[in-house]
Amino acid sequence: LILQGNPKHADAQLLLSDADAAIGNLEDALEEARKATEIAPDRSASLINLGLIQGKASAFDDAEASLKEAHSLDPVSVTPLLTLANLYERQRRWADAEKEFQAAISLAPKSTTPRIALARLYLAQGQESLAEKVLTDAKQQLSDDPAAYRSLGDYYLTHGENAKALAEFGALSAVHQNDLTVRKTYIQLLILNRRIDEANQLNDAILKKIPQDAEALILKGQIQLQQKKVEESVQSLQQALRYAPENAMGHYQLGVAFQQKGSTQQAKSEWREAARLR
Repeated sequence: LILQGNPKHADAQLLLSDADAAIGNLEDALEEARKATEIAPDRSASLINLGLIQGKASAFDDAEASLKEAHSLDPVSVTPLLTLANLYERQRRWADAEKEFQAAISLAPKSTTPRIALARLYLAQGQESLAEKVLTDAKQQLSDDPAAYRSLGDYYLTHGENAKALAEFGALSAVHQNDLTVRKTYIQLLILNRRIDEANQLNDAILKKIPQDAEALILKGQIQLQQKKVEESVQSLQQALRYAPENAMGHYQLGVAFQQKGSTQQAKSEWREAARLR
């Protein structure tokens, strides 16, 4: 309807090209994207959209040219650089991708996104030490950005380095005491490492301030299971699910509690619900 009223509406052309691309109709998507660039040749967003669709169509040279032109039109935006870097990464042009990610970091030194993307690029090449350094630098240089200071600990978690993750989140928990995401992750790691008394003390402090915190109640249920307090664990987990009925982890942990209680059918029911919610 927008295009019928105004056939030169660039935003409508972009939406139409995105819709075609989403259903795999790349030929029409490319045509609509080209029309958008013709209507608004000075708009970086139109060229980025065109480059993305050209990349999906494996027209890599055309995509590269479009994204470079987008950057020339908007040299203060990191979006063309990140999109171009992702295109290079897809082609395994590692050095070119690294160059663009580094350029994005220089352009937006307070942004976490290009730093995490660069770390991911190093990981794709098996360069774990370089990835770790990028995330360490992000934590130090962007110490007030939760995504930045959590990134190193998240990296350790993702790669199964539990001892390093425990130490990292323990240090973060001491520094960022109001960050409940950090605190709860640390509590979870304490539980996994059987440091139950410490986990319980920290978790009770959260519940004292926020009694209806569903995530903390789920952690409480896990702690009680480790303490062999199965009935209390069931009660804590059921309470958590009253506050957050679609919490998959809550249903899973309640299933574990029911299993330990000997209520096999109830356990299976909770696990099915957890699987549905995931």
